[in-house]
Amino acid sequence: MLKLAKWMLLLMLPILPSMSSVHAEKKMIEADGYYVMGDGPEENQAVAKDRARADAKRVASEQARVFVETISEVKNGKLTRDEIKTVSANVLEIKTENIEMKVLAGTAVQYCCHITALVDVDNVMEQIKPKDREKFQESVRRNKELEQENERLNLELASLKQKFKAASEPEREKINVEIKRNESKFTTAQWIEKASEYSNKKNYSKAIECYNEALKLDANCAQALNGLGWVYQAKHEYDRAVEHFNKALAIDGNYASSWNGLGYASNYKGEYSQAIEYCNRAIDSDPNYAAPWNNLGYAYNHSGNSSRAIDCYYKATELDSQDSAPWSNLGSVYVSLGNTAKAIESCQHALDIDPESAASLSNLGYVYNRLGEFEKGIEYCSKATKIDDNHAQAWNGLGFAYNASKKFNKAVDSCKKALKLDPNYANAWNNLGYAYGGLGQFKQSLEAYKKAVELEPNVEMYQKNLEKAKERI
Repeated sequence: MLKLAKWMLLLMLPILPSMSSVHAEKKMIEADGYYVMGDGPEENQAVAKDRARADAKRVASEQARVFVETISEVKNGKLTRDEIKTVSANVLEIKTENIEMKVLAGTAVQYCCHITALVDVDNVMEQIKPKDREKFQESVRRNKELEQENERLNLELASLKQKFKAASEPEREKINVEIKRNESKFTTAQWIEKASEYSNKKNYSKAIECYNEALKLDANCAQALNGLGWVYQAKHEYDRAVEHFNKALAIDGNYASSWNGLGYASNYKGEYSQAIEYCNRAIDSDPNYAAPWNNLGYAYNHSGNSSRAIDCYYKATELDSQDSAPWSNLGSVYVSLGNTAKAIESCQHALDIDPESAASLSNLGYVYNRLGEFEKGIEYCSKATKIDDNHAQAWNGLGFAYNASKKFNKAVDSCKKALKLDPNYANAWNNLGYAYGGLGQFKQSLEAYKKAVELEPNVEMYQKNLEKAKERI
């Protein structure tokens, strides 16, 4: 999720709950799943075993759900039914699995899959309050799609097996073809489920492998293509993400998740007019989808339409009250408008939702920098970097505050860390130029300002700082 804008705080170059009772608790779950084959049409033995395995995982997930609901209540989590289902599926760690075959009457056999699975409270707690709400919500959407697809396939299979009993021989041949197609779709869904599990655990290479296995079975599977898009998004490979989102949309033009993915990627690349178009398409497809409203606000804010951005962010908060990002983003809009009271209020609201939100802490640091309270700016931006060492905006905020406090060596270090994370961060180059100037290193200062102007030539302050730096050489 796009947490916040790349703030431009410009320095003008001068002429000279305790969870101890349950923490670390682990719960072992045992579950059995069943599937009967040989009582009608032709079926694949391997797929039959997979159906028994899927049934066992479903039963285990149901048991885990009770545990998740209990932890959620203790932690005051406000999870929807679909969110609880997703957390339950995500936290199951299968430890053992055993499949046995039992011969029934006639030619029928029953496969019984017995699994043991572990649920770790620490993992549940992380899922209840995810660091990235948008990615979690995408996981919820994927899980719901899989649940609906599996339910559809199971109902279709039951219907086909029932029809087979009274069918003629030619009709049975057609039903067997449909059974094979159903098995292929089921196996495709299983690969997508595995991919989603790997993606949730940030094992992106395995997730990509599993999605590609699904596409070998069904090259036109929009869900697998969309899933790949979000994996590449998580890997910051935005061109590949866009490629797969577009492929998914070529199959299903109303796939809201893919439209939102395109909006997210366009925002990251600074293509805000396109982001607005894509986010609106996502909202048209699903008006109650919170993430595109937040991403739309980001695009409007960077397009200079602050009032529209504020409307979009507030809409996102209405649709998902547990997401801190829209509140944090509201803080960035209000501070740019000079409304520091509303900025602080918005950032504090974000921190009430997620006290460890690096984006919200960083934003609050920027607010205090704007107010000239640089010690508080340093305090909050430092907290953000301790939570997320890869938060470029927080490092840049530190650089600004250290410059204003004339702690130029620390400013240089902070700006360099921001630029290592984002080499195209123009404002960090500008702040680095100021820091070098404060240390009397005028050639390095000049080069940093040149880079800032090269990246954002329309920012007047960068131009003025560059001209003054030239005068010093």
